[in-house]
Amino acid sequence: PSGQLPAAAEENDRFYVSGDAALQIREKEGERTGILTSLSSPEEVASITLSPIGGLFPEEDLHRLWEESLPVCNDPALLFEQLPDLTNFSTPGRLSVESLSDGLRAVNFYRSLYGLAPLGLWEDAGNPLQYGAVLSLYRQEDGSFFRPDAMNDTFYKLGQTGLSQPCLFTWESSAAAPLADAVHLLFRESQAFREAVLNSNGQSLALAATRSEDGRAQVFAAFAGGQDSSAPVAYPPPGCFPAQLLGDGEWSAALPESVCVGEREAPSALVTDLTDGSRHLLSPENGLRTEGRTLYLSPLGAVPGHRYRIRVEGLAVGGIPAVLEWETALSTQTLAPSGLPGDVTLDGSLTAADQSLLLDYLLGLATLSDEALAAADFNQDGVADTVDLLALHKLLTGRE
Repeated sequence: PSGQLPAAAEENDRFYVSGDAALQIREKEGERTGILTSLSSPEEVASITLSPIGGLFPEEDLHRLWEESLPVCNDPALLFEQLPDLTNFSTPGRLSVESLSDGLRAVNFYRSLYGLAPLGLWEDAGNPLQYGAVLSLYRQEDGSFFRPDAMNDTFYKLGQTGLSQPCLFTWESSAAAPLADAVHLLFRESQAFREAVLNSNGQSLALAATRSEDGRAQVFAAFAGGQDSSAPVAYPPPGCFPAQLLGDGEWSAALPESVCVGEREAPSALVTDLTDGSRHLLSPENGLRTEGRTLYLSPLGAVPGHRYRIRVEGLAVGGIPAVLEWETALSTQTLAPSGLPGDVTLDGSLTAADQSLLLDYLLGLATLSDEALAAADFNQDGVADTVDLLALHKLLTGRE
C-alpha cells in the first residue's frame, strides 16, 4: 500500500488495499488470518479469521475475491449522476451506477468469505434513503431534524421514511470511493453492521450518500431479507446449534450482543427434521429456555444422523423484529462425560493442555479415545480438525 504499514506488520504479510482499508493476510502457526487495518490509522484494529491453512477456502480465491471487490469509481466527482439540490430541495440526488456497484462489491466480498450468496441492490428503498441522506445533514443535537424553509412536504416525508428503514447504518468518509470505504469501515467498527452483512436470509441492499459542506460524504446502507422493507433479519452465528446434543439432551445457541430476547414477544422455536419431515414447536413452557443471551432447546426425539432446521422467533434488534435460523446435522457421536466441548484431556476444564493435546493429535503425534475425540470436536460439526484447534485457541487467549 502507498500509506504507512502497521507497526505490527510481519515480513511475510501480504496487503490488499481498497480506499483507506487494507486487508492484511498473515499465516502463522497453522492458521491464516485476515486483519482489517486503516492506512490513515495504521495500528491493527480488528481481526477476522478467514480460514485455517489447508481449509476449504484457498488463499488464491481470497486474493481473487478481494481484487474483484476493489472500487472502480475513484473520482469523487463521479459519486453522483445527479447532485442533490440543497437550496430548493427539488431532488435528493442520484448516485452513479459505478459508485453503487463499488459499495455492493465490498459487501459481497465479506459475504463470500462466509459462504453466503451475494446481495442485489434494493432499488425500492434507494430513493427514500437518498432523501434521508440529505435530510440527515440537518439533524439537531436532540436527534430531531431541522426543516429548512425551502424543503417541501414530499421531500421531508420521504426523508423521514428513508431514515426509518430497517438496519440503517451511516458513516462519514472522505475517501475517493466513499461507498466502498464506508462498507469496510462499518464492517470493522460496527458489530450490528457485520451481523446485517452476514444475514443468511439477506437478498438486497440499499445505498445512499450526500456530501456535507466540508466535502465529506455521509454514506447510508440499509438491508432487507427481500423487497419487503418490514422483513425480519436472520443471523448465522458460527457454531450455533452444534451437531451434538449437550449432556442433558439440549441444543444451545449464543446470540450476538445486539439481539434482545423477549423484548416484543415471548420467544418460540420451530425445529424441523429435514430427514423425515417432522416438526416440533418449542416455547418457554415446552422445551425452550434462555439464560442471558444463550438459548437452550430440547427437541423431542432428535435422531442422530438426521438434519434439522431451527427457526427462533420473538427476537429483536433495536426494536426491529428479528429471527434466527440455522441448519445442522445431528452427529452420531456423543459428548465427553464432562459435557464440555474442547475438554480434550477430560479433566472438566479448558486449559492450554487441551489445545496442546489436540494439536498433537492433528499432527499424528497422539491418539485420542472416543470420548476425547468427541470433546476435541469443539464446534461440534462431527469432525475434529484445525477449525476446532483455532476456535479453542481463540477462547483460551481471549481473542475475538
